Formats: sequence, C-alpha cells, structure tokens
Amino acid sequence: MEASLDAIIEYCASHVLNNDVCARERMHIEGVHQVRVGLRRLRSGLQLLKKVLPAKQYRWIDGEAKVFAQALGPAREFDVFREEILPSAAARMSEVGDFAALDEAAARLQDQAYEMVRDALTSSRFTTFMIELMRWRKTRSWRNQTVNARSALLFSPITELSTPILAKRYKSALRKGRGFADLPLEKRHDVRIQIKKLHYATNFFSSLYQPKRRKVFVKRLGALQDDLGHLNDVVTLSEVLGRILERTDTPQSCVAAGCLIGWYEHEIAREDQHLVQGWAAFERATPFWD
Repeated sequence: MEASLDAIIEYCASHVLNNDVCARERMHIEGVHQVRVGLRRLRSGLQLLKKVLPAKQYRWIDGEAKVFAQALGPAREFDVFREEILPSAAARMSEVGDFAALDEAAARLQDQAYEMVRDALTSSRFTTFMIELMRWRKTRSWRNQTVNARSALLFSPITELSTPILAKRYKSALRKGRGFADLPLEKRHDVRIQIKKLHYATNFFSSLYQPKRRKVFVKRLGALQDDLGHLNDVVTLSEVLGRILERTDTPQSCVAAGCLIGWYEHEIAREDQHLVQGWAAFERATPFWD
C-alpha cells in the first residue's frame, strides 16, 4: 500500500508542477485547469488512504491543497464562461441581448482572477507546500505514527483497502441515484458528487484489476460523469453571471444573462433522456472489483 501512496503523491505533484508556469503566466486556459486537476486528484487520492495516514499530516496537506485549488477557481470559471459558454450561446441568440457587455465585464473579472492565480502560485506558501509535500514523500514521514492495526495496513497489499473503498463508493452512488429519472436537479447534483468520487477512486485503483473486467464499467462511469457535469455548469453559470451583473446591470445585459441561463437549462432538459439512459447503463455495468 505504501508504494501506491508514493505513486499518488509523485503523480499528482508532477501534474501540478508541470502546469503551474502555464497557469501563472496565463499561457493557455488549460494551465489553471490542469493545476486544479492535480490538486483535486491529490486530495482525492489521500482521502482514499486517510485511514492509514497520521491525522495531523493529512489535515495539513489536504487543507493547503484546498486553499490553492480555491484560489484558482474563479479564473477557471471565467475561462469556461468566456471560451465555452458565452460564444456558443451568443451565436444562437445574437439579437436578443447585450452579450458584448457581458463579455467585457467578464474579461475584467477574469483579469482579476488571474492576479489571484499569480499571487497564489508565486507565494512562499505555495513553494513551502510543494517542498514539504515532496519531503513528506521522500522521507516516508507517514511512518511517524503509533504502530497499530490501522497503521500496519501501510505495509499490506493495496487490494486489502482498494476493494472495500470501491465497493463503498459504488454503493453510495447507487443509493444517491435511486429513482434517478424522477430526481430534482439538486438531488442529481448530489449524485454527480458521488460519481466523481467513485471515478477518482477507479482512476487510482483500476490498474490493480483485470483490464477486461474494468473496461466497460470505467467507460460508462466516465461518460456518466461527463453528462452530470453539465448540471454543475448551471449552478456555476448563475454564480458567475451574478458577479458579472454587479459590473454591468443594464437592461440589455440582464436580458442576455437571463437568456444564457434559460438556454443552458433548456439544453439540460433536452438531454434528460440521454442522461437517464446513461445512468441506467451505469447501473447495468458489472463492478470490476467483485
């Protein structure tokens, strides 16, 4: 199990460091996105093995990773808004409202968000976090804890922990998604969170199991997570538009903002049958760890 922990830290830290220059220099929108992915994967991976880690060490790493992921959040939201959401919607409704004013206000907020990105990733706190994370890995500092049945799991086969974790997260997702076709939007959002947690776990552990058995399950799980991601877009869009309208609240801008939300909700409603089918396909897929 210790080898798996080492691999998780090395992979996630490399993912962050390979993209932090791109993020802070604003070379490409994928920079911020990929740094956040690396931080989220680190938090998720350590949460999976939380049982065998010293509590104080775990809390510090998890807390620092969360702080930096949150600092990059606004930049990512405005990247998605300006590069993906707004152009697609404006092209269909160019005569309805003042989309240009929304974009101009979003651009100013995006600039401010990237200042936060630069401040976060050039801070001594971030440097200290990455150095301490790699030192933690290099020195195996997680061994500095009382020897008991729990900590002894560090030296046991990873499957002794991975199989129960996968089974638990799978059951939690199924429970949240019971009666999926009739669930309201907020309940489906809860399902998305559970599916996301399960997907992270399968990413870390699936290579431990037979490829043929995991192929169908992982494919259906990934497709379902992508489809459910649009639900989160509606929530995020409303929050982003709220901040934008604090800068430009002309009648034309408000009309454009309302059209954006209506358009997105319409798209979700239109795709509802596809989403329900995706959930049904996931339910039919045989777990590869059984």
